[in-house]
Amino acid sequence: MCKFLSAIVKRDGEVLYRPETDSHENLVDYFGLSDSGVDNFVRVEFTSDTPDKPDTYKLRVDETKTPAWFEEYREKSISYLRDKIKSIIVTGERKILMGGCWILSEAKVGRLLATRVIWMKNSQVNEMRENSRVNVMWENSQVNAMRENSQVNAMRGNSRVNVMWENSRVNVMWENSQVNEMRENSRVNVMWENSQVNVMWENSQVNAMRGNSQVNEMRGNSQVNEMWKNSQVNEMRENSRVNVMRENSQVNAMRGNSQVNVMWENSQVNEMWKNSQVNEMRENSRVNVMRENSQVNVMWENSWVNVMRGNSQVNVMWENSWVNVMLENSKSPNPPKQDFREKASQ
Repeated sequence: MCKFLSAIVKRDGEVLYRPETDSHENLVDYFGLSDSGVDNFVRVEFTSDTPDKPDTYKLRVDETKTPAWFEEYREKSISYLRDKIKSIIVTGERKILMGGCWILSEAKVGRLLATRVIWMKNSQVNEMRENSRVNVMWENSQVNAMRENSQVNAMRGNSRVNVMWENSRVNVMWENSQVNEMRENSRVNVMWENSQVNVMWENSQVNAMRGNSQVNEMRGNSQVNEMWKNSQVNEMRENSRVNVMRENSQVNAMRGNSQVNVMWENSQVNEMWKNSQVNEMRENSRVNVMRENSQVNVMWENSWVNVMRGNSQVNVMWENSWVNVMLENSKSPNPPKQDFREKASQ
């Protein structure tokens, strides 16, 4: 996979580069080069683990072999690409960045418009618009608002996004990174290590949450696929769904056909309304109230339900599980434990 900064060096020493792409093949097509196998050009990458320090970049030839003619232009190519890096590093304050690609180091930017940010370190962006993109946010970097399908690939080191609107997206959150509010189909793919989302609205989605991650409120068909390590959702509304909750995960309220597939390790749901459903609850899991045709398929290990109404149903409850009240045609069939386990193992 091509990395930033990708370039092509021609046989006459000319260096070709475009800020919009890290793909060598895109560069070949854009500049109309012929890849005929006669070594007319060389693909190179100019990379660093500390992108805001130009002197740390190293040149690597991305070919199976390096043609002899390239050595004549190696140092010239390094000098040219280092100057390019210097020209895109932003420090201090800028009202706006439009187009191109940038590296933000100790910077404060008012707006990003159709902009590609390679790296942010301790920097702040007030607003991202027109599909702007940030590759990595490090060391307490902050984006106040993301709009118009803007995207952050990775958040690390307590980085923060305040508001996400209009299908904006964060791919990965690490190291206590935080999103305060997500609206209009915004999405976080993975949250690790105590990452947090305060509010998710309008079909927002989190694929996986680990390391004590927390979502305060989910609305509008929001969905969490998997929550581990004491993850918590305070309220889920309008067909919200959690597929798996483990390690003391908790949901306070689920409404509007909300569903939890599996809850393990002392997971707890306080209230489930409107045909909400839990497929399996283990290890002291608890549901306080289930209404309107809510259903629990299996509850093990001292699980218990306080009240079930509206034709709610529990299929199997084992190991000292108990239900306080079941109303409105609720039922709890109890097949022999041995028979059920035999069938489950088949």
